[in-house]
Amino acid sequence: MTYNLKQLLIQRLTDKGLEKYLIPGFLRCLANSIDLELNANFISINNHMKHIGWDDIELDYHTFELARNCLEAEGFIGHEYKPSKWYDKIIVSLQQ
Repeated sequence: MTYNLKQLLIQRLTDKGLEKYLIPGFLRCLANSIDLELNANFISINNHMKHIGWDDIELDYHTFELARNCLEAEGFIGHEYKPSKWYDKIIVSLQQ
């Protein structure tokens, strides 16, 4: 994933009110939601995220696709366990 995509994703999520320290957890939940509902559409993924506690964040389609593409670029394929530290590297690499 290029630096600009990461930076754009983080900027969009923080603009939506998500604190930087919460982004790795949010991405992990998003990845799990995508993994659970592989053929689900954006609306059902967004509803699932709200159901599991991320109801303060309203994802728009473009931010959702950006996050999904960034996760895939980092190696998220689905149905594969990734430790929580794996999601941290999306944020940590920008701070270096």
